[in-house]
Amino acid sequence: FQAEDGIRDVERSRGLGDVYKRQPDILDFNTLYYWKITAKDDKGAVREGPLWSFTTQSNPDLITLSHTITGGVTINDYKLFSIPLWLLNPDPISVFGSDLNEKGIMRLLRYQCNGTCEYHEYPDIDYFKPGIGYWLINLNEITIEVDGYATHKTNPENFYIPLYINTWNQIGNPYNKDVDWDTVANLNTPGVARGLYAWDNGEYVLYHPEIQGCSGKSLKPWKGYLVYSFTSDKLCIPILQKLSESSYVPSSSIYGKGFKKTEWTIRLGVTSGEFKDTYNFLGVTQDSSSLYDSMDIPEPPLFSSEQITLYFPHFDWENKAGKYSTDFRPPIEESQTFEFIVETGVSEKRVKIFWSNVEEVSRRYSLELIDVKENKSINMRIRKSYTFTSDKEEKRRFKIVVKKR
Repeated sequence: FQAEDGIRDVERSRGLGDVYKRQPDILDFNTLYYWKITAKDDKGAVREGPLWSFTTQSNPDLITLSHTITGGVTINDYKLFSIPLWLLNPDPISVFGSDLNEKGIMRLLRYQCNGTCEYHEYPDIDYFKPGIGYWLINLNEITIEVDGYATHKTNPENFYIPLYINTWNQIGNPYNKDVDWDTVANLNTPGVARGLYAWDNGEYVLYHPEIQGCSGKSLKPWKGYLVYSFTSDKLCIPILQKLSESSYVPSSSIYGKGFKKTEWTIRLGVTSGEFKDTYNFLGVTQDSSSLYDSMDIPEPPLFSSEQITLYFPHFDWENKAGKYSTDFRPPIEESQTFEFIVETGVSEKRVKIFWSNVEEVSRRYSLELIDVKENKSINMRIRKSYTFTSDKEEKRRFKIVVKKR
């Protein structure tokens, strides 16, 4: 119900187990709106809920931003994309124009949970909002120009991005300035996974406050990211205060503490042709558990059947069961075995597994890679890689055994 514009009845229903939503019209600034819920059953009985209201905020300054998006047709040319504004017109067609309706010219997709969780493609996606990410591929390089309102001015408090629980979420930086992920992770642990993924040059790139090579990363304007939520229905992005025309910082830097420094970390990667998965880690830290802890990050989902993936299987972790790209354990006394699996959707291709940072592991321990299928053992201190031929029907199993000499 919109005050001052007459009354427009909008009937929506909610059945048990089903959720229905309505994309509202663009709301006016500085306007009082009323709304209520009316319940109806199949026998014609009606019960009206209380009348609620809210007032939209005053009109902030309208600004215009432009952004250039590279083109291409391969998996490397997909982008995780977002828009750091409340758009004056959030319909995707108003941003990209007629190209969005042309097959082979542009695709815009988003992972959404409307009853079931799956990828939806334009026009079956929600309107653009700050903090929301999308997959985008376009044939030709384009420059878009959008009008809207800066998020930090329309939202003077912490910004909250809605999340689906127990699944992956495509998010974006809601601000037109960099945001430190380590700060965001500290604020949202443990309901949200402590690591998130960017997409760069055809592979997922892990951001994590405590993992070597993955910390100190920032969420960039116009970029999208993937984050997994275990129990939280929202991700808090801390409020930004303006210090100068070109610099913003969090209003407080004390949002929580991470894990202690890792004792050692080994990085694992796998490649096959143009496909790769190189942000996988195993290691030891004083604070880690043999079960799930926040050093363990789920393996991101594939969106092409030809992609290759390396993951640690932990299907015995009850409500945290699944595939993981990291596996950290408590300190090893005598020996410890880390199992991982390599999968690809293509057969008869050369697959290369490689590793680094083995020098971090004390010489008191041997490091052995075992190909379970071939019953081969490789000394990881001497060799730096291992190759095999792919089979798309196979989940190729490996073990890394760390053993006291």
